[in-house]
Amino acid sequence: MLKYVRYSDNIPEQFGGLAMAFIVTIRPKYKEDKGLHAHEFTHVDQFWSMSFLGLALLFAILLLTDMLFVGYPLLIAAFGLHSDVYRVSSAYRFRSEVEAYINQLHAIGATEVPYWTKNALKNKYNLNITDEQIDAAILPRITSPS
Repeated sequence: MLKYVRYSDNIPEQFGGLAMAFIVTIRPKYKEDKGLHAHEFTHVDQFWSMSFLGLALLFAILLLTDMLFVGYPLLIAAFGLHSDVYRVSSAYRFRSEVEAYINQLHAIGATEVPYWTKNALKNKYNLNITDEQIDAAILPRITSPS
Protein backbone atom coordinates (compact mmCIF):
# COMPACT_ATOMS: atom_id res chain seq x y z
CA MET A 1 0.00 0.00 0.00
CA LEU A 2 0.98 3.59 -0.52
CA LYS A 3 3.19 5.00 2.23
CA TYR A 4 5.01 8.31 2.34
CA VAL A 5 7.75 8.86 4.94
CA ARG A 6 9.18 12.20 5.96
CA TYR A 7 11.67 13.06 8.67
CA SER A 8 10.84 16.01 10.88
CA ASP A 9 10.67 17.01 14.52
CA ASN A 10 7.30 18.64 13.85
CA ILE A 11 5.28 16.04 15.79
CA PRO A 12 4.04 15.95 19.40
CA GLU A 13 6.91 15.81 21.86
CA GLN A 14 6.00 12.43 23.37
CA PHE A 15 6.25 10.56 20.04
CA GLY A 16 9.22 9.39 17.99
CA GLY A 17 6.99 8.89 14.98
CA LEU A 18 3.44 9.54 13.89
CA ALA A 19 1.25 8.11 11.13
CA MET A 20 -1.57 10.19 9.68
CA ALA A 21 -3.40 8.26 6.97
CA PHE A 22 -0.59 7.11 4.63
CA ILE A 23 1.90 9.80 5.69
CA VAL A 24 4.47 8.81 8.31
CA THR A 25 6.55 11.42 10.10
CA ILE A 26 9.58 10.20 12.02
CA ARG A 27 12.01 12.28 14.01
CA PRO A 28 15.35 12.56 12.16
CA LYS A 29 17.21 10.98 15.10
CA TYR A 30 15.16 7.78 14.49
CA LYS A 31 15.75 7.65 10.72
CA GLU A 32 17.56 4.30 11.01
CA ASP A 33 15.20 2.81 13.63
CA LYS A 34 13.66 -0.18 11.85
CA GLY A 35 11.38 -0.91 14.78
CA LEU A 36 9.82 2.55 14.78
CA HIS A 37 9.35 2.40 11.01
CA ALA A 38 7.62 -0.99 11.36
CA HIS A 39 5.36 0.44 14.09
CA GLU A 40 4.26 3.44 12.04
CA PHE A 41 3.91 1.41 8.83
CA THR A 42 1.52 -0.86 10.73
CA HIS A 43 -0.69 2.17 11.38
CA VAL A 44 -0.62 3.02 7.67
CA ASP A 45 -1.71 -0.55 6.87
CA GLN A 46 -4.51 -0.20 9.43
CA PHE A 47 -5.59 3.05 7.76
CA TRP A 48 -5.80 1.35 4.36
CA SER A 49 -7.59 -1.75 5.75
CA MET A 50 -10.24 0.35 7.46
CA SER A 51 -10.56 2.60 4.39
CA PHE A 52 -11.26 -0.41 2.19
CA LEU A 53 -13.78 -1.67 4.74
CA GLY A 54 -15.42 1.77 4.73
CA LEU A 55 -15.51 1.80 0.93
CA ALA A 56 -17.05 -1.68 0.86
CA LEU A 57 -19.77 -0.54 3.27
CA LEU A 58 -20.32 2.60 1.19
CA PHE A 59 -20.75 0.62 -2.02
CA ALA A 60 -23.09 -1.82 -0.27
CA ILE A 61 -25.23 1.10 0.90
CA LEU A 62 -25.23 2.64 -2.56
CA LEU A 63 -26.11 -0.66 -4.23
CA LEU A 64 -28.91 -1.44 -1.81
CA THR A 65 -30.45 2.02 -1.80
CA ASP A 66 -30.98 4.93 -4.13
CA MET A 67 -28.98 7.22 -1.87
CA LEU A 68 -26.40 8.33 -4.44
CA PHE A 69 -26.62 11.89 -3.10
CA VAL A 70 -24.86 10.81 0.10
CA GLY A 71 -22.05 9.09 -1.78
CA TYR A 72 -19.47 11.85 -1.69
CA PRO A 73 -19.67 12.60 2.05
CA LEU A 74 -19.58 8.87 2.78
CA LEU A 75 -16.59 8.48 0.48
CA ILE A 76 -14.70 11.03 2.56
CA ALA A 77 -15.87 9.33 5.77
CA ALA A 78 -14.61 5.95 4.49
CA PHE A 79 -11.05 7.28 4.43
CA GLY A 80 -11.39 8.62 7.97
CA LEU A 81 -12.77 5.40 9.40
CA HIS A 82 -9.53 4.21 11.04
CA SER A 83 -8.80 7.52 12.74
CA ASP A 84 -12.41 7.97 13.84
CA VAL A 85 -12.72 4.48 15.35
CA TYR A 86 -9.22 4.80 16.86
CA ARG A 87 -10.25 8.04 18.55
CA VAL A 88 -13.54 6.81 20.04
CA SER A 89 -12.87 3.13 20.81
CA SER A 90 -10.27 2.25 23.43
CA ALA A 91 -10.61 -1.43 22.48
CA TYR A 92 -9.80 -0.67 18.82
CA ARG A 93 -7.00 1.70 19.88
CA PHE A 94 -5.53 -1.04 22.11
CA ARG A 95 -5.68 -3.63 19.30
CA SER A 96 -4.14 -1.16 16.84
CA GLU A 97 -1.27 -0.26 19.17
CA VAL A 98 -0.65 -3.87 20.20
CA GLU A 99 -0.36 -4.86 16.54
CA ALA A 100 2.02 -1.94 15.90
CA TYR A 101 4.19 -2.76 18.93
CA ILE A 102 4.29 -6.46 17.99
CA ASN A 103 5.62 -5.51 14.55
CA GLN A 104 8.08 -3.09 16.14
CA LEU A 105 9.33 -5.76 18.54
CA HIS A 106 9.63 -8.31 15.72
CA ALA A 107 11.70 -5.80 13.73
CA ILE A 108 14.20 -5.46 16.56
CA GLY A 109 14.21 -9.17 17.48
CA ALA A 110 12.69 -8.75 20.94
CA THR A 111 11.56 -11.86 22.80
CA GLU A 112 10.04 -10.08 25.79
CA VAL A 113 7.99 -6.93 26.24
CA PRO A 114 10.41 -4.11 27.13
CA TYR A 115 9.65 -1.55 29.82
CA TRP A 116 9.42 1.23 27.22
CA THR A 117 6.65 -0.62 25.37
CA LYS A 118 4.62 -1.12 28.54
CA ASN A 119 5.22 2.48 29.58
CA ALA A 120 4.09 3.78 26.19
CA LEU A 121 0.95 1.63 26.11
CA LYS A 122 0.01 2.66 29.64
CA ASN A 123 0.74 6.37 29.30
CA LYS A 124 0.47 7.59 25.69
CA TYR A 125 -2.85 6.20 24.46
CA ASN A 126 -5.41 6.71 27.24
CA LEU A 127 -6.02 2.97 27.58
CA ASN A 128 -6.19 2.33 31.35
CA ILE A 129 -4.43 -1.04 31.11
CA THR A 130 -2.06 -3.10 33.25
CA ASP A 131 1.29 -4.76 32.61
CA GLU A 132 -0.50 -8.12 32.78
CA GLN A 133 -2.93 -7.13 30.00
CA ILE A 134 -0.03 -5.93 27.87
CA ASP A 135 1.94 -9.15 28.41
CA ALA A 136 -1.12 -11.27 27.63
CA ALA A 137 -1.70 -9.41 24.37
CA ILE A 138 1.90 -9.22 23.15
CA LEU A 139 4.06 -12.00 24.63
CA PRO A 140 2.42 -14.96 22.85
CA ARG A 141 2.85 -13.20 19.50
CA ILE A 142 6.55 -12.38 19.91
CA THR A 143 7.71 -15.59 21.56
CA SER A 144 5.99 -18.11 19.28
CA PRO A 145 7.44 -18.93 15.86
CA SER A 146 5.82 -17.06 12.97
